[in-house]
Amino acid sequence: MKKLPFRAVSVKSKGVRCAAVAPIEGVRFLCSNAPQLPVKGCERAKSCKCVFVHHDERRQEPRRDADAGIAGFGYLGAERRTRRGRRSSDRMRAPRKFGNT
Repeated sequence: MKKLPFRAVSVKSKGVRCAAVAPIEGVRFLCSNAPQLPVKGCERAKSCKCVFVHHDERRQEPRRDADAGIAGFGYLGAERRTRRGRRSSDRMRAPRKFGNT
């Protein structure tokens, strides 16, 4: 079984939602940072029906196109870098030119 370092939970109300749960319902928390149930200020603490919903990671949406299965084509804008890199190998020789020059 592989370890999931960013495993998360979210709070879901299974009944009438109280005002204390409203701002955090559906928000993903890392398991170690999750609030205790019932949350502080719960109006129905003795009959609270809130539960944790488990998720493999905290992210709700893919952060990059590659995470969604979309192939990257690189940056299509104009080259704006004016200096060569900081490595000594970058400074040793001028860039090679290709074509009929």
